[in-house]
Amino acid sequence: MGVQIIRRSEIPGINQITLNGHLHTIGMVKDFRKNPDLNAFIPEEGNISISWVHLNRGQIQKLHTHPIDSMIIVCSGASYSIGEKEDYLEEGDMVIVSRGAHHGFIGAGKNGFWGLSIQFEQHGLYEKEEKPLVDFINTDYPDIDEIDKKNPHFLAIADNNEFYKKEFEQ
Repeated sequence: MGVQIIRRSEIPGINQITLNGHLHTIGMVKDFRKNPDLNAFIPEEGNISISWVHLNRGQIQKLHTHPIDSMIIVCSGASYSIGEKEDYLEEGDMVIVSRGAHHGFIGAGKNGFWGLSIQFEQHGLYEKEEKPLVDFINTDYPDIDEIDKKNPHFLAIADNNEFYKKEFEQ
């Protein structure tokens, strides 16, 4: 095979799933195994799953749990983590999610965020769309502008962070 370039646009994506008869919007998930060249390259016995994930600004991935550990790496843009750990995330930040932990995300930044979702066991969270490894928790979160206004911690970040000012005040 030599050297091969695979563009993010060449990985098929899904943006919603039906679980227990309910339709859930999940932003954009692009499981690496959905691309035939990546699927052939990633060893099956390696027990690793990698997916691009994306949320537009203000788009919410509702609180959910899954039966396997997961790691999210923010590659571009910004996000808020919600659930058991609520915080502002920016490029280079990582979130480690233990199995069963309540978590979700809200896209922030001017254009939301792109990240990598990585699991090291079984298969990817959404690899089998008809049987995803998630369980959504019915909790409503306010819109992102309300979060920005009401959370003093994040306002302090905005007051002292040039990146935040550039991303959010445009």
